Amino acid sequence: MIAKSRGDRVSGREKTDGACVTRPGGRIVIGPDPDWETLVIDCSDADLLRRIKAFHSKLIANAGIAHELPAQMRQIGLQAVTVTPGTIVLTDLRAAEAMFALNSIVEHAQQDDAISDDDGSAWTHDLQTRDRAGDFFLSLTGFLNTAIR
Repeated sequence: MIAKSRGDRVSGREKTDGACVTRPGGRIVIGPDPDWETLVIDCSDADLLRRIKAFHSKLIANAGIAHELPAQMRQIGLQAVTVTPGTIVLTDLRAAEAMFALNSIVEHAQQDDAISDDDGSAWTHDLQTRDRAGDFFLSLTGFLNTAIR
């Protein structure tokens, strides 16, 4: 049985429930799921980035589930647990915006007072400046977790 779901949107328990219906010896494949704790964006204000990431993580049911799953899989008795990482690297702000809605995250952080309007404007300006100079950088690692029941 192979089922696909987004691990960052459901609980670890829901992710490992597939093991209950997998026949003995069956292979379970979960992911690839993004591990939001691995998000890297090169910017001038690391503290501001940490606050934006902390706010964003609160919006995601399980921001770090992708790296927590291997232990959970072993804890329910699955065997031959493997983890295969994959990292996306973006050097174009438009592509990053299309994939991750960075402006929307900043706007929501401002609306919830997680960051000030000035901080949001400064961060957006910094990313745009980096992009124009060819220096924009974003990376996010995801994990494909597999096991045998």
